[in-house]
Amino acid sequence: MNLLEMRNMIGSIIDYDPQITSYKNEVNRIINEIYLQFFTERAWQWAQKDIDQYTVPDITETNKRITTGAAGQRTFENGIELMSNTADQIITFKTKDNHTHDGSILVLSNAADSDNNGVYIIDKIDFPNQKVRVSRMASDGQVDWQGTASSTDSTITVKAQQRYMTLPEDCHQLLSVGIRNVDEAGVGTNALGHFYPLTRRYDEELDLRFDLEGTPTNYVLYDAYPENVLDVFDFTPRSGKDFKITGTSGTNNWPAGDYEFKMAYMWRGIVGRTSDAFAITLNGSQVPRFHTDKTTDLGVYGLHKVFFVRLKSITGQDGNTHQEDFFRDLSKIRNTLQPFTPYVGYFLQDESTNATWPDTDINLSTRQKLLSIPREVPNKGYRQRIRLFPRPTAMTPIRLRYIFFPRELTDDYDSPEAPYDCHRYIVYRACEELFFKHKDLTQSEFYRKKAEREYMKLENKYLTLRSGVYIKKDYVAGPMRIRPFRNLTKLPDA
Repeated sequence: MNLLEMRNMIGSIIDYDPQITSYKNEVNRIINEIYLQFFTERAWQWAQKDIDQYTVPDITETNKRITTGAAGQRTFENGIELMSNTADQIITFKTKDNHTHDGSILVLSNAADSDNNGVYIIDKIDFPNQKVRVSRMASDGQVDWQGTASSTDSTITVKAQQRYMTLPEDCHQLLSVGIRNVDEAGVGTNALGHFYPLTRRYDEELDLRFDLEGTPTNYVLYDAYPENVLDVFDFTPRSGKDFKITGTSGTNNWPAGDYEFKMAYMWRGIVGRTSDAFAITLNGSQVPRFHTDKTTDLGVYGLHKVFFVRLKSITGQDGNTHQEDFFRDLSKIRNTLQPFTPYVGYFLQDESTNATWPDTDINLSTRQKLLSIPREVPNKGYRQRIRLFPRPTAMTPIRLRYIFFPRELTDDYDSPEAPYDCHRYIVYRACEELFFKHKDLTQSEFYRKKAEREYMKLENKYLTLRSGVYIKKDYVAGPMRIRPFRNLTKLPDA
């Protein structure tokens, strides 16, 4: 059943289905709360994903230099300057498929002033200015290089390490980590194998070294950067204050109609929380122009901006009106507009304050082209990370199996990402909540029990595995014959 069919079935059961937007939104909210909780609370077979996520190999650079500010002054402008102006030298902080070391750990050594040595986190790889902007890997992240205003330290060595691997946006609970991609992993330091989890306390007791490299055997789960490092989720933009959208003339103009935009910050390769919506009307001879703050004025480098759009009500070429209740992710459109950063995941850099949609490079002049923009992925306001031990020495496909967050049911024709027999459970649980809301406690209890019976059926069907092999041939059952298989009613969720 899709969302509309579930809502109609609920209305038929409770015998109340007013066609009022506020009531429909309330029913949709209840359905989605039940759906998301049901989907993620158990390791259902259909709620799991298996994907490969690639590690970023270490990169060591020698003979780099530190750019200093005024003596004794924290200017926030300080960075590690790359030696060469050529793109070949700058590109060394990038790897296959445009994986970069944004958010990686940077270990600085061999500095003339030993106070500058230490562990930093990369906030931004500033390709145009040939600098690497960093913060200290500590609760006080401000960087104040030791030295005079005009001094440079040209003997430093820096090593970028992907010490913490950020898990996918839709990861709810990690179930398994290992290397199983034999085609790409190969042998040697990337040998196939399963990684076993370690608690952070046990990791501390073993005192596992951060700098050890080799074939990973264990992983440690983190819910955030350690040491209270400032994260992207500490910043949430607001429409009309941190950004606004206007219309301006363009070449390939967007279709006429009403749009809504949301913005989020992208820092160290991670997209943060989205803002509230900003509404705008385009007249058919315009493209959107984005106005934002220069986030570097706040002393934070690398806080880029991404945008999402909802086609609230637009007119297509056939003259019909098109409406959507969900947002599409403009950052998922591949482009080559930013220098040295092909296929970037953001539209406006941290230092940019405004930009017009590049309609000559990315033509969204028709409804069909707008519909090709991918939908916004679930973003629950946090991202889990793991630390592999030891760290891989090369780009390695790490196989992750996890319970994923499904996309919320926002459009009437969205269906749950679950088997059809799960839909009835969602409907009965919604009826329980609505009967309780309408103060009919008898019917609420009745549908609670119906929902529990449906849930038990789903447990027996999807959380049950045979403990033996099914023999596809004749056999004789008796005291001298082992039963070909046994049924287990429940097994651990895995």
